[in-house]
Amino acid sequence: MSSVGTSRPPPFLRKAVRATLILAPLFGMNFLTTLYRPPEVCDDWSRAYDILKNVVDGTQGFFVALLFCYLNGENEVVDFCWNLCMENLALEKEGVNPSRVTHCVATHGHYDHVGNMNLFQDAKWHIVGFTVFQPRDKCYLHPFECNEPFIVDDWVRILPTPGHTLSDVTVIVDAVEGMGTVAVAGDLFEKEEDVEDPSLWIGAGSENPAKQKENRWKIASMADWIIPGHGPIFKVTEKHRDNLKSQLP
Repeated sequence: MSSVGTSRPPPFLRKAVRATLILAPLFGMNFLTTLYRPPEVCDDWSRAYDILKNVVDGTQGFFVALLFCYLNGENEVVDFCWNLCMENLALEKEGVNPSRVTHCVATHGHYDHVGNMNLFQDAKWHIVGFTVFQPRDKCYLHPFECNEPFIVDDWVRILPTPGHTLSDVTVIVDAVEGMGTVAVAGDLFEKEEDVEDPSLWIGAGSENPAKQKENRWKIASMADWIIPGHGPIFKVTEKHRDNLKSQLP
């Protein structure tokens, strides 16, 4: 097998690689990351990777970034915390330079999710909630309000999931190796515990609680795993789905 090049590899190889999950503590100077290394740094296409399921255990919440790695060199980051020193950026510690990120998505416009988007000025796309634009002042009106998903590629799509704010989105990644469908939900879910205790997400703020209940159920119905806005990734169970269904307005 040849080393990584610039040409797009065959579909069966592209399907072998799905996503990079990087979870880092929101507070403190030491960042523990779980990384599914981008294929661009690999020297053999045949090398297989498993997404590391370890998560950082803590109560302060998480800076959650999801880096989608395509074999044609596309990288996507989702949600950016608030401002951090450059030397503490988890991507840098893992050898992924911000200039290589091509898609930036903030699930909504709150400061704790958009604070570092300025580090990715070379990205081809910036998406903040329902706002879609490219650098150099090229803006687009995508019909999220009409429940129209934004398609990134065959396995990645961005769905409108208002509730926490009226313009929240959730990133859906299909066919993740060993995991199935993963949803990066932002503050649609604060953490796993709010499935049984709705006061946790309601207390965090909701511009439309009824709509948020509907979208929480919708995402849990399609996802095998959920990355919430302020907690570790969790596996969706039938008990989760039953609880969310019982909370529908």
